[in-house]
Amino acid sequence: MQAGADHRRGVHAADRARGGHLTAEPLQELLVLGELRVHEPAGCPLCEGSGYKGRIGLYEILQASEAFKHKIRANAPADELREQALADGLVLLRQDGMEKVLQGLTTMEQVRAAAG
Repeated sequence: MQAGADHRRGVHAADRARGGHLTAEPLQELLVLGELRVHEPAGCPLCEGSGYKGRIGLYEILQASEAFKHKIRANAPADELREQALADGLVLLRQDGMEKVLQGLTTMEQVRAAAG
């Protein structure tokens, strides 16, 4: 079941430049310790200098478990539903976006614009 989606600009594959080191805030968001390098859009004639081409989907996906369905039927409060969804493996927009940043498909700037 798709709970939400946003489509952000993707880094143009032929135009990826290795970016600088992430600052402390994105490192904390990515839950990564140590040094990490990510792709930054560089710009070329094919992408008209933007460094981006096309769109990359960011998705929030939840496979509803029986426990989750039971809580819905019982009119459980939103915080209980969220807790159960996370326990069931809910992938949040921000998490999906960060995975795509690590794969070099988009940038943290685009993920923040989509997922806050």
